[in-house]
Amino acid sequence: MINEYVTRYNVERLPVLVSDRAVSYGSANDTYDSPSDVALFLWNGLHMTDDTEERVVMLCFNTAGHMIGFFEISRGGLDYAVFDVSSIARKALLIGASSIIVAHNHPSGNLTPSCEDDKASERIKEMCKIIGIRYNDFVIVGFDKYAKCNAYYSYSERERM
Repeated sequence: MINEYVTRYNVERLPVLVSDRAVSYGSANDTYDSPSDVALFLWNGLHMTDDTEERVVMLCFNTAGHMIGFFEISRGGLDYAVFDVSSIARKALLIGASSIIVAHNHPSGNLTPSCEDDKASERIKEMCKIIGIRYNDFVIVGFDKYAKCNAYYSYSERERM
């Protein structure tokens, strides 16, 4: 079971972590050592290739490489999702992540990163440098209509990190 977290204000109006739901996928001791492992979680655990709008998620890991939780960062339209990198930083720090992977889907199935994807990845990279959290990957998933299968694009595999 892997927990999805949200941040909510407590009675003192301070942000706190709240476990929103648990996703039954793998075990707490699983490591996500490759982009294909991450893609499998996004396809089979979060069913992101079934979404009709873009969804951005952040996967959070401890120093041993075990996923300690994930957050839905944003939900957008057919071909966009808007998010603020400060929200990513706040959530990663609250959960105590030592590293993160940010991922989103392309409902069109076209996995080619857009200029906006490139800019977002750069902003996340700069933010992670400042707060001292490793930024392991930026992953795009989708359903390839021509190959009739799930597919992914990994910035780290393409040496774009």
